[in-house]
Amino acid sequence: MNANARVQLMAKLASGNQMRPNKKTAPPAEADPGIEQKVRDMLGGNNSSSTDGVSPCFVLRNMFDPNTETDPYWSEEIRSDVIGECSQLGGVVHIHIDKDDPNGCVYLKAVNGSIANACVNSLQ
Repeated sequence: MNANARVQLMAKLASGNQMRPNKKTAPPAEADPGIEQKVRDMLGGNNSSSTDGVSPCFVLRNMFDPNTETDPYWSEEIRSDVIGECSQLGGVVHIHIDKDDPNGCVYLKAVNGSIANACVNSLQ
């Protein structure tokens, strides 16, 4: 398809004169009402977010100062402490400690938004 044909196609689509789907390839008029849940189950989406709109991801700041840390295993200590606190509230599925961040950031993803909220409130 050349540039001129592409422009004509875009103009046709923008005008609302879209091509009609073939009956053989058209989706069914009525979809299964539980299809969204089935897709989430297949993709493992139930554990990564909550239905209340709260993100399962959060950041803890000022957890360390990279300029003053001298122990070679300081990041593992912080990781262990944070995981220990969060597991009492439901757990985390991911943790990343940015060892060079001057703000001392630890990035986490909880099991769901409610647990993330509980972890943030507990660790403040």
